[in-house]
Amino acid sequence: SPPDAPDQSALTEEERAWLERDASWWEFEGGYEHIQRTKPRTVAVALDDSPVAAAAWLIEKWSSWSETGGDPICRLGIDQLLTHAMVHWITGSMGSSCLTYTAFRLPPGPRPPAGAVAAPVGFYVSEAEPHGIPPRSFAERQYDVARWSVIPRGGHFLPAEEPELFAQDAREFFRPLRGHHR
Repeated sequence: SPPDAPDQSALTEEERAWLERDASWWEFEGGYEHIQRTKPRTVAVALDDSPVAAAAWLIEKWSSWSETGGDPICRLGIDQLLTHAMVHWITGSMGSSCLTYTAFRLPPGPRPPAGAVAAPVGFYVSEAEPHGIPPRSFAERQYDVARWSVIPRGGHFLPAEEPELFAQDAREFFRPLRGHHR
């Protein structure tokens, strides 16, 4: 995410273009975030009460945000999708997952101040991410970016969609850090 209220004159053309795409995406796909941010307990009760509601909510996101061609069941399998939904439902974590959207908007906000995170950080982004690939410069303003990976396949839920690609990227990030203490 970009810094809060970025100075438009200080942004690069790439950053401005991504912010425009991102704003457009939120306009058409952001209803879930708005309801979870403003009425998290209402959504939580509904989703925690019914495994069908939980599955419908999650599978709709997988359909829209994953590299599935709109058919997550065909691409990922019903067992994987139902397992994902059931883990959320059985643990009662559908509701707590909604609260993160409320907390995200409270002070101090979702991002640490520049320089607050000294540990090396690895980012992975997918070419199929619904928002598009954000500018690396946004991350570099706040983190020590040790690795920035653009994964060629998979969407928003990349670790579940392409577990081998994700695991390989994670190994490559951590390999040089073994035994390295800051």
